[in-house]
Amino acid sequence: MREYWFSLTGEEDLASIAKAREIGGLVSNWEEPLPSRIIFWMLECSLGASLFEKLAARKNGDKTGSLNLGNANIHILGMNGDIIGSYFLGDVTIEGFYKKGILFDLKISGILFDRLTNDSWKIWDFCKRGKIDSRNIWINFSREMKTAWLEVARVRMVENFGKLKNLESGSMFYFDGRHVVDELSFYCALGEAINGPGGYFGKGVDSFNDCLNGGFGAIRPFKLNWKINKYSNDLQWDPFCGEIGKIFKEKGIEVNYYY
Repeated sequence: MREYWFSLTGEEDLASIAKAREIGGLVSNWEEPLPSRIIFWMLECSLGASLFEKLAARKNGDKTGSLNLGNANIHILGMNGDIIGSYFLGDVTIEGFYKKGILFDLKISGILFDRLTNDSWKIWDFCKRGKIDSRNIWINFSREMKTAWLEVARVRMVENFGKLKNLESGSMFYFDGRHVVDELSFYCALGEAINGPGGYFGKGVDSFNDCLNGGFGAIRPFKLNWKINKYSNDLQWDPFCGEIGKIFKEKGIEVNYYY
């Protein structure tokens, strides 16, 4: 079992401010505008030397002189302790704390710039425990969960941007379109066709176009073999798929539909 699943670092200084076993309250609702100031807890923390020195002499729950840390990044850690995703937080402040033996619970406020919902945390739990190891895990998800899946896939891609190797132009990809029933499921399936289980290749038309410009696992032109569910309507005539088809054609992507 991993000892710590989360870490907090400064925006520029990558030295650890704190590592936590759990996080509570770091969420933004779908209805809330972004950016938004939130209050959350980092639980059972091991503190970096600088923060430890500043808090160790204080009493439990002491809020006098709240400690501002400036901008920071909250990192989600994988099974091996590597960073698998990060979220930027502005104006981070330690609002209070409680000692728990040699560990600390930290009450923190900060400005969150990305949508991070309860559904997102469910997806991150899959990721950090290494459970995204096969395609189509998302097929029975609600719209909200599919939206969270795509957002988490985007954040994971950002974390690995520059490490991902683009396949040569002219490559062929297998697109399992049997479960494509709407725009969200299309992007879930497309990300996995290009970049494997849990992969990302856009979550809307604009980001899809960005991905087609390179740097996201495929260099155009390439070929896409699109498998269609023969028991459903022929989705190549669906209005959305028609729009996507036009983009593929404009970008020189050859699409072959088959059952």
